Amino acid sequence: LEGLLDVYRNSPALLQPFARPCSISGKTLSGEISEIELEVFAQGTTWVIETQDGEWVLVPRPGMLQRQKQVEGLGRLFEISVDGVLPAEVELLNVGTATVIEHGRRWYLPHKGQIGIQSDPLQRSIENRLLRLEQKLEAFEQSTTIN
Repeated sequence: LEGLLDVYRNSPALLQPFARPCSISGKTLSGEISEIELEVFAQGTTWVIETQDGEWVLVPRPGMLQRQKQVEGLGRLFEISVDGVLPAEVELLNVGTATVIEHGRRWYLPHKGQIGIQSDPLQRSIENRLLRLEQKLEAFEQSTTIN
């Protein structure tokens, strides 16, 4: 699992050929069953990956979170330990574990994973640079009006 976490954190695209995109099933969403059931869904927000040991793990699909609904959806499948401001990036802290119902198609989620949601560092850096430029401009304008 450490190797999988390392690859996910540094080059998640390498896992894509082995990942099955999935989402919470209609049975769970409708309340028909109380367990969290996952099923294969091409536009799913999570991936289920089979490890070499034959275990199935759940990870969030890599990428940026733009809307609060995306965060809420992930909150049903993962414990969120650090909550940032959107847009944000998902940080995988621990994988969830999945139990097979129908091999390669449906799973139960007995143990949630853990994620952090970190504000987009590029966005934050641009905002900080703009703020500093505005402050410099304001200081310059004040110094020129005094003289």
